Amino acid sequence: MGCTDLEACFFADIGKTALYEYQAANPGFAERKEALKQRPVLLARSVIVDALIDGDRASAHKVIDRKEGSKLTVSGDPDSPLQVAVIERRIVKPGQSEEKQ
Repeated sequence: MGCTDLEACFFADIGKTALYEYQAANPGFAERKEALKQRPVLLARSVIVDALIDGDRASAHKVIDRKEGSKLTVSGDPDSPLQVAVIERRIVKPGQSEEKQ
């Protein structure tokens, strides 16, 4: 469920000491526990990718806003295939024209 160690202990009705003693005696468990903490994030990403594959424009907007900020925008007719346009930012130093960049 992606819980912290303390939350997992509460859920399993064990103490933190019992968890850490078990981890010390079973080194592979600690590694597996940390990997399992990432599972909810991976499942959420899978849902987002499925939505994008299905052409969900709202999900596309959210992904682009989160990942790219103002560099990308989603445009086009709602009934046409999804189109992504790249918006370039140019930084011009004081006293320099755009052509000399």
